[in-house]
Amino acid sequence: MRLYQTTIIQFKLFFIRFISIITFFTIASDSISSTLLVNSENKEVEELFAKWTKFSEDYLSSESKNYGLILATTQLPQVARLRIEYLEDGKTKDSTFCSGVLIGSQQILTAAHCVCGPNPKSAWYFDTFNKCVSHLENLKIKVYLPYEGIQNISALPIVHSGYRSPSTKPHGPDTPGRADLALLLLPHETITQPAIIAREIISEKRPILASYGILNLASVGSKNLDFKKIEYQEGARQLSKQRNLKIDPNECGEEAASDILCTEYNDLEVSQGSSMDAGACEGDSGGPLFNAMSPSKEIAVFGLTSYVSSSNCVSERFTYFINLTKYTDWINENLILSRKTNLNELGCTELMMKGPYELGITINKGQLSVSVFDEARKAIPTFSFSGLHTDQCNKFDNDSLISCKIEAKKTISVTLNDGFAQVIFCKSN
Repeated sequence: MRLYQTTIIQFKLFFIRFISIITFFTIASDSISSTLLVNSENKEVEELFAKWTKFSEDYLSSESKNYGLILATTQLPQVARLRIEYLEDGKTKDSTFCSGVLIGSQQILTAAHCVCGPNPKSAWYFDTFNKCVSHLENLKIKVYLPYEGIQNISALPIVHSGYRSPSTKPHGPDTPGRADLALLLLPHETITQPAIIAREIISEKRPILASYGILNLASVGSKNLDFKKIEYQEGARQLSKQRNLKIDPNECGEEAASDILCTEYNDLEVSQGSSMDAGACEGDSGGPLFNAMSPSKEIAVFGLTSYVSSSNCVSERFTYFINLTKYTDWINENLILSRKTNLNELGCTELMMKGPYELGITINKGQLSVSVFDEARKAIPTFSFSGLHTDQCNKFDNDSLISCKIEAKKTISVTLNDGFAQVIFCKSN
């Protein structure tokens, strides 16, 4: 996610208390107090739980231009992080990261170019459905959801038959759509309540994008959190408010197609204040676009992140989304209907911390996950657990994410040696 303002540091004074160590934020059902999910000897943490619950709810429901982006996983746990590897002779030839969204009891909707090859420079790149479909068996895919942990995908992805790569030459808004859509089948039903596909688009409401892509803070003003004006590795879950949604492809430039929505990239200077926005970057592909909403309501997705109108992350361009309202028939034909989850028995909480730091927490049955990231040119940060057996855990192959199933009450220590970590715990039944 490319940021064009002092995004994180304007989150209110209580967040500044992070002071390069930790901060917590949470969302849980009304019947569960956040302090029941994770216990800590630090009483200030419990205060931050309550403050971040309110702040996150306000972010989702507000039509204000304030608070362009927050780093948050527990808001909208339907949003997935994907690691996709392309294999030749059983060995990884290339890999990519993407985002996605749970839309059925076992299905993740993501961008087709995530499985058919991100771009012509990739080791695998097949720009149409017919070229792509015979190579899908060469993929190794892992999917992360906060409640479910990391799951291995064994079934072949379902790619829309009309798929045309976003990397192909622009054809204009009157040409056939790009159909940049694919479905991934999870190995078992989830406890996460899926998102739904919106029946209509309310253009007057402020759209929000949820994704796991690259971070780039375009402000030196982030020094309170020790973030610099540089690019950071993908992996931190983000919610970002988008600017000037356009539902008519004719308003989206020459690189649009007939099935495209777009938002304007924002290159406002820091001096313009809190009217903050962000556009898509690497790792955001497949992320869902939806309207500001109450956290207690179902997420209704109307767009899926596909591409941007230039080859690198710069200003003066559009972010392009597939208009999902044009593909409801295809989605419904391939959808496994979901069962209802008792949300009163669930709840998630999370924290951001900066290394070096050792965090001690006591948690009950659920899923504990740690996602680490640092400056783009640095190695992936290292961290370790104590009080937890590794056979309870699954991880991404590059060690940027680990997720562990907790079967009973445990006291666990998480030690982060360097960089940043997003630590998430979700209570299960």
